[in-house]
Amino acid sequence: MAILKHPETGERKQIDGEIPFGATYGVEGYDEEQEEFWEQVRVDIDGESWIVVDDGTDMVSLGPDT
Repeated sequence: MAILKHPETGERKQIDGEIPFGATYGVEGYDEEQEEFWEQVRVDIDGESWIVVDDGTDMVSLGPDT
């Protein structure tokens, strides 16, 4: 299950499944109040841009025991 957040309203949305890597894109900016750069991963759904909070992908770590 993937979790998305609307960048303007803060509304959160859960969708079934995973968001494919190729469907996302990066957005960068500079916060003048915090004096730091920021980056977000986003995806477009139905013509709207959403921040990807969790892409729903289960990451598997291949360690020395595998």
